[in-house]
Amino acid sequence: MNQNQVNLEPEEPLLPSPSSEMLAYMEKLYPLIFAFKQTKLWKSIRDSEPFAIQMPDGQTGCCILTGNEGDFISLSIYFGDAGWNSICNFYSEPVETEEARLEQMMSQSCVQVVFCRKDGLTETEVQSLRHYARENNIAFRGKNAYFCLRNSEPYHCSWFLETKEQADILELGLRAALDLHKQLGQGKTPAELGISSCIDTLPLYDGKTWSTMMPPERTVSSLTEPLLSDAMQQKIRRMKKGGGKWECQLFPFSSPVLAKEGAPFFPFLLMILDTKREQLLPQQPLQYNADILQKALDSFVQAIIDYGRCPKSIAVCDERTEAILSELCHKCGILLLKTTRFAMLDEAKASFLEDMEAEKQADDAESEKMIAAFVEHLKDMTVEEIKDDAPLDVIRWLMVSDIPEDLMKKLEKVMEELQ
Repeated sequence: MNQNQVNLEPEEPLLPSPSSEMLAYMEKLYPLIFAFKQTKLWKSIRDSEPFAIQMPDGQTGCCILTGNEGDFISLSIYFGDAGWNSICNFYSEPVETEEARLEQMMSQSCVQVVFCRKDGLTETEVQSLRHYARENNIAFRGKNAYFCLRNSEPYHCSWFLETKEQADILELGLRAALDLHKQLGQGKTPAELGISSCIDTLPLYDGKTWSTMMPPERTVSSLTEPLLSDAMQQKIRRMKKGGGKWECQLFPFSSPVLAKEGAPFFPFLLMILDTKREQLLPQQPLQYNADILQKALDSFVQAIIDYGRCPKSIAVCDERTEAILSELCHKCGILLLKTTRFAMLDEAKASFLEDMEAEKQADDAESEKMIAAFVEHLKDMTVEEIKDDAPLDVIRWLMVSDIPEDLMKKLEKVMEELQ
């Protein structure tokens, strides 16, 4: 099959530092987070037993604790339409495929406190936490001794908190968790507090008192409906329908790529296959936002024009791709077919993803070789020698890699002296 697709070159980029303004808001939460960690509330409340908070503006959020059955310990708060839609997805019917499970994870929207190792943090975050710990006689011991505060937007990697409002939501969630721990300590059971795996109603904390709420229903997607311009419509209508049957799907790719600014994102790919000629039409990755359906339609129309052929019919298997193409097909006399299984695109998609995974594994292997070479070069150097020899970017890269503890301590000392 002829493939003429974009090379995505997935990356796992280094995190920059949070802004000084947001770091100040984050540091105000440290006392609550250390107190929350001491409660080990995740041992009493499972991730299937959510509770809710209500902000002063009336907005509500759903809190989920993880850690009862694993090492990933976190408090996540889902709010707004996107956040509550994530909750609806989690508590709906179990996903049937690995692809659906990955998309469920990529599409979540929340703010989080995540307990982790220090190599999961930026240099600025580590220094901030250590300064607070020294001032308050706190020692970092054991697995996941550190923590980070993160914001997750749909189809974007977890990133730093970006607004005071996000910090305020985390503060209220932490206070709710601490209040739950207090009541459990007074002899109440989770069931008596309204905590259960049945989410028909949720216990709701407003900062002072508890009540109950019914979770909101899933909302309709806020994505902008795509519109076909008259000019594009005329161009396509004038083309001969000599392209046979095409298959098309817009889907997210599960390895992130760098954005021009802000969080790395999981790119969407619009795969278009001319089944008659076994030809994949070239496309560029799209970043998720409210206009992604419009961008996908514009990209599809341009692909038809560049290809010089128009299909007689187009097969799609999901509502998202159908929403992109329904108006085009209706106005341009193209038959739109709904299917549950593609004749050829599934195989082409699997082959493409396998090629991308092979490239990623090759890149990872090359990165591991480079890290090993740097470790061998630096391991016997003194702190002063490392300062003179190693570029700052290399030091930062090694500090978020798996390197020997003695070299990590030297690099941390280098960064402290450079600051």
